[in-house]
Amino acid sequence: MRKQRIKGMISWIFVLAVLGTVVFFRDSAIAFYCVVFWFLIPFISTALNLYIRKNLKMEIFCPASAEKGKEQSADIFVENRGKLPVFHSFVRVQMKNRLTKEMTEQEIEIPTVTEKQTKESFSFRSDYCGYLTLKITGVFLMDWLGFLAVRCKENGTQSVAKTVVLPDTFVPQIVLEPAAGSTEDAEEWSPFRKGNDQTETYALRDYAPGDSLRQIHWKLSSKRGQLIIREPSLPEIKTLLLFWNKEGQAEAGEMDTMAEVVSSAAQMIWEMGETFTLGWQQNEESCYMPVGTEEELQQAIAQMLKGEFPVKEQTQNTYAKVIVFGMENQVEGNLPDELKEAQVTEVLCAREPERRIAEPGRIIYCAGTYREDLIRMEL
Repeated sequence: MRKQRIKGMISWIFVLAVLGTVVFFRDSAIAFYCVVFWFLIPFISTALNLYIRKNLKMEIFCPASAEKGKEQSADIFVENRGKLPVFHSFVRVQMKNRLTKEMTEQEIEIPTVTEKQTKESFSFRSDYCGYLTLKITGVFLMDWLGFLAVRCKENGTQSVAKTVVLPDTFVPQIVLEPAAGSTEDAEEWSPFRKGNDQTETYALRDYAPGDSLRQIHWKLSSKRGQLIIREPSLPEIKTLLLFWNKEGQAEAGEMDTMAEVVSSAAQMIWEMGETFTLGWQQNEESCYMPVGTEEELQQAIAQMLKGEFPVKEQTQNTYAKVIVFGMENQVEGNLPDELKEAQVTEVLCAREPERRIAEPGRIIYCAGTYREDLIRMEL
């Protein structure tokens, strides 16, 4: 907008100078009236814009979800409730990612609006996943020459649109060792859902790489001449929690990486037939959302990216195993009190590549090589 305003002002001054030269050397009455008219054009149109802005309303809309790193389309609807047309305007849109704390601004040029309602489309993109808010922070009506601006302060110019930018996911090989459950505390058992009750069988299947040796049905395997896996049924107690500690200092790329790692791990564990709870901590608040279906998984991931707390499920040491995701050196001591007694496995993002050292109960990865570092996770 700034360049166009400068260009418009230079054009106005140039034409004014040419007409003034004609008046000076030829003493033409017509040229004199042209000078006066050309001089008054921006001020007359600015006065009209002061009236037009009272009858102008703009709203912004975008899709509910978007893909990371790809151009997405959004719309600005312009409603002109007055009789005078809007000749030229700019809309300033602020885009903020709640997850990564990034904020950018974009100016959308809207040509002449002669109808009561019109739509102007524009594109936006985010290189990181998260929760984007697109907010109209300013509407500027330009004079007919394009260098004097009148700002609209009311009538819906604070319109906001929101979209979830979904993370890219990868397919890690996960070996999930069930924690020794508090089976004696379980009041209900499900023979119809996979779990960690080794005394009840959920299903029998062929051995696959990554399966635990503890699940091999040795007697049946010897009869069939091949390894058979006995999948345990589910005790109706909370046993597994995936918990993202979002506290601490992390750069935008690191937050994006951690979101992808958590989402990929949750997706793979769900595909393995496990039921679990997805939780996160932000601003000293914790949220827990149970995941048993694909729809619950998608809803939980979306809420995690938004950083909202629609469900607060109270826990009192009910999780036998907790997988904690977060930044290295920033997770220890920051777990909620109700999780400190559980069996904890940490999956931590390190800034320095040389810090990727395997430790018992801890997996370290680097944001730049996380897919290679996490090709296999023993949790």
